[in-house]
Amino acid sequence: MANNNEDVGFKETVYRSKHGPTKLVQYGLDSLITEDNVNLFANTRRVIYVIPGNPGVITFYKYFMAQLHQKEGCPVIGFSHVGHIPDEIDTIQCETTLWYQIYHHLELIETLIPPHVEIILAGHSIGAFIALQLNRLVTKRSRIIKSFLLFPALQKMGDLPAAKSFKVLFMFKHFVFFIIFLLSSLSRATQDRIRGWFARSNHEMNPQCARDGVLELVNWKVLKHVVSMAQDEFRQVYHLDERLIEENLDKLVSVFAEVDRWAPVEHAVIMKKLFPEGQIEMLNKVPHDFVMRTDHTDIVVDFMLDRIK
Repeated sequence: MANNNEDVGFKETVYRSKHGPTKLVQYGLDSLITEDNVNLFANTRRVIYVIPGNPGVITFYKYFMAQLHQKEGCPVIGFSHVGHIPDEIDTIQCETTLWYQIYHHLELIETLIPPHVEIILAGHSIGAFIALQLNRLVTKRSRIIKSFLLFPALQKMGDLPAAKSFKVLFMFKHFVFFIIFLLSSLSRATQDRIRGWFARSNHEMNPQCARDGVLELVNWKVLKHVVSMAQDEFRQVYHLDERLIEENLDKLVSVFAEVDRWAPVEHAVIMKKLFPEGQIEMLNKVPHDFVMRTDHTDIVVDFMLDRIK
């Protein structure tokens, strides 16, 4: 039986990529990943690389990553999106668009994971779109042996009901940024009291990493990058990339939920009609934000493991 502790085999650090500072979370390796640590993967055959959605806070995925590592056994690696952590955020001098994040993750894979190591991608929401694009962009395409597109945001994002609701936030974003600025300016002791209240009042957010992830968002500069990326997603993600899916169909596993405002059932129906031979499946009673609860996360992890073995 797997251990529920998120910190078993856990390591994290702020990694300074060429695209900007990012948070690295890893499980199952003896030391932290660096460009110079070429021997770290000497005895590693494959890794699982986790790509977050938006917000791209990798902390949200710690329990998910821990369970994957404990149950599957291979190293599990994940990075935040650039600008989605408060650390060194003032060093970022450009707009962190969707494609900026795609090339950010491409850089990390190409420079940190040796060519001999096979990669299983696990992309959530817009992270699934990023995972799909990486199948096209990596230098050695055969090293990506499987890509899990978890509740994938792959088409018509700006037309979705959730997007229309989110656009209201765009109208009041400066007010929201101001409120977040006030909260993030509070003393550490006050923030800890708010954290305690938040934890007590949100019983369904039962992995500790879910609460910690929310607290990482209490920074107006982080929220600014989150909102900017979302606006770009609505512009960029519209037409389903049928050719790219067809080219990688044997490696793709797309997972949809019964009720999902970002990856609706209608999108699953469209994909099943276009790709009848594809692995396009439904998970009952699992929401889009599955990482916020351990029971939902366990269902997704077990689903993945059944298809990895």
